[in-house]
Formats: sequence, structure tokens, C-alpha cells
Amino acid sequence: GKVESSRYAMALMSGILFGNPSRQMTMIGVTGTKGKTTTTHMIKSVLEAAGKKVGMIGTNGIYFMGRHQETANTTPESYELQKTFRQFLDAGCAVALMAESSQGLMMDHIGPGEHKTFEEYRSWKGQLFKRCDVGVVNIDDENTEALLEGHTCKLVTYGRSEKADYRAEGCELLRTHDFLGVAFHVSGRDNMDVRVNMPGEFRVYNALPAL
Repeated sequence: GKVESSRYAMALMSGILFGNPSRQMTMIGVTGTKGKTTTTHMIKSVLEAAGKKVGMIGTNGIYFMGRHQETANTTPESYELQKTFRQFLDAGCAVALMAESSQGLMMDHIGPGEHKTFEEYRSWKGQLFKRCDVGVVNIDDENTEALLEGHTCKLVTYGRSEKADYRAEGCELLRTHDFLGVAFHVSGRDNMDVRVNMPGEFRVYNALPAL
């Protein structure tokens, strides 16, 4: 029999071949124009500090249980992906963490893998919020509203806005003899003081979704 999309069919078959490992782990995808890698590493550190075993797929390869493997693409093809998830599961990982490029969400690439327009790029990112249980979004970004159009997931928001579920305030550069970074206070659903060992206001926006 023929299929409409060989790529979609391959994804389904790959999942079945490896026993649908993603259904047995908590799956976390991180997307964004910049800062995906930083945020992904932060989430990994937080989870590991909490005693969870984490498998991570990012721009710099695959990491799990202290091992590192190279990957050919930022977002591996579905067969490679399912094979990797199976490795994570067999190694005892409870969480699979992935930096997702929007190109990887598109079934067929436009030219050399770039998006024709920003709107199209945004709508592909928006697909994620129809495929997950919980979406964590930056409420300060002017594109967020359009991004969430038609979303089916529960939402958690972060940013500096009064409306954010996790609100950052009082950001300041922190410099001591052995520390350079930013400190800020989080209020809203949680109240805490946070220190990030990387300077720059944008690091606050990397740390908030991880929190």
C-alpha cells in the first residue's frame, strides 16, 4: 500500500519498532529563536539535582548517563530519534529533554532548510502547543498570542509582566570573587530568589522557563 507521507509513516513505524519509548518517559521540548541550548542545559541540571535521570538531545549531540554522542542534524530523523529514546529508557532515564528546531517540525523543508516568512516559522512553532499537555511560554514576547492560536494545552506563563504566572523582578548583575551572573526574585505561583551563573538580562528569560 502507498502512504501520503513517507516521512510521517516512517515516524509511526519507528515508534512501533522501538516500542514507543516516548510514552514511558516525561518528554520536554524546548524551542525558541535563541537560548534553546542554555535553557535545555538548565533544565537538565535542575532535574539531575532532583535525582532524576535525564537523556538530552541538543544541537551539540546526545547526552545521557555521562555519555556523549554526536548527531548529524539539530533534530535527528524519526528513526534515529526513536532509537535514541529507546537507549534513554533502557539506561533508566525518566525524562527525555530536547532542543527542538522548528525546521524539524516541518515535514518538508523549504529550500536549504529555511523558513520563507517569519509568520510561517511562528505557525510551525505554534504546532507544538497542539501536541503537548503543558505549554510554558514567555508572556512578554509580542508573538506569543499568535503563537498560541488554536492551542490545546494547559498554559504556564513567565516574564516580567504582572500577568505572568512566574514573574521576575529586581534583576541585578551579581559579581563576587567567584561568581558572575544575575540575581532576581520570582513571584507569582512561587516565591524565590534565583541566581544564575551567567550574566545578561536575557539569561533571566532562559532561567524562567526552566524554573
